[in-house]
Parts: sequence; C-alpha cells; structure tokens
Amino acid sequence: MTQINKINLIRRVPARTPIIISYKIRNLIKNKIVCEVGCAEGDNMMLLSKYAKKVIGLDLNSDRLKYAQSKKLDVRLSDYRLDSIPKVDIYYFWPSNSLRDIPFLIWKIINNSNSNSIIISGCDNAVKYDRLCSYIYSIFSKRYSFNYNEGPGPRENGKFTINILYKSNLLFYHYPIMFFLTYLLRIFSYLILKYPK
Repeated sequence: MTQINKINLIRRVPARTPIIISYKIRNLIKNKIVCEVGCAEGDNMMLLSKYAKKVIGLDLNSDRLKYAQSKKLDVRLSDYRLDSIPKVDIYYFWPSNSLRDIPFLIWKIINNSNSNSIIISGCDNAVKYDRLCSYIYSIFSKRYSFNYNEGPGPRENGKFTINILYKSNLLFYHYPIMFFLTYLLRIFSYLILKYPK
C-alpha cells in the first residue's frame, strides 16, 4: 500500500488496473508509444509511463481528464466509438462494458493501426463477461493471468488477466472471424442490457 501512496493514485482497484500489470508488461512497452483507451484520471498512465517512451490517454469524461491534466499527462477528450484513435505502437484498454467495447476496440484498432501494433486488453477474472471476452480472444492472442493484492475489499485482490494480440501474427482468415465476433458480442451485450435477468 505504501507504493500506491508514493505514486499518488486517485483510484483504487477495481476502478483502475492493478499496479502489477504495468510491471509485468514493462519489457513489452519499453521505448514504445502506448495509448490507453479509457484512461480516466490517468492512474494507469502514470504506471505505464515508468516504462514506456510515451503514453497517450483517451477518455470521454472531461471531469476525469482534469485530474490527468493536473498531473501533466498527455490526455485527449475523445469518444473512441466515434473519434479516430492515434496510431501508436501499443494499445491498452480495460473497458467497463467488456462485451460491447473489447470486440469493438480490437476490430477498430486492427483496421486503423500500423501492421506491427500490439493490443493489450485487461480482464478482471471476478467479472464473468470480462472472462468470456478474454477466453474468446485468446484464440488470436496470448493470455496471461497475474495474482494481485491491493487491499482486503471486494475485487481489491484476486487474478487479473491480460490478452496480448500481435497484429503481425493475424492471418487472413482471422479477420472475418473477428468481424463476426465483434458484432455477435455487441448484439449479445445489447440484449443483456435491454433484457436483464
């Protein structure tokens, strides 16, 4: 917990990515430009910037971005569903609605990024739809799980998984499968929201 206080983070897990994740991907992001889609107050950006060459953050909530701007982080007011996403080396995201947003973001980034881009999506193993997306996209990506412990509260400890997708490893037949998955999972997400149990 002293590490959290030294970094001066605004949010606690599960409202942000666990600290261990930036450390575990440090060699992958070293000397790379990273874009965090849905950066909120910039807590994870601060953690990533310890290892990355540069970190750019996107979020659609201007109130949250004020905190990130006060920390002098490179953040932009942007709705990734409508606006373009900058071309960078690595993309990181862990959206609150995984069924709706993970497939959409992966598809959008794959179609609008450099050929050697890397996409990292987060997954809280305590959330069933996060796990579902993580398992489905492990067809195209490498999946890594890490234990974390940042407190005794609900979801302040447990397992967090990341999927690392290398665009250069995708084959031509992956694209139609991903296109189908994108729309299937978004429809499923819509139905869950419209007709909850």
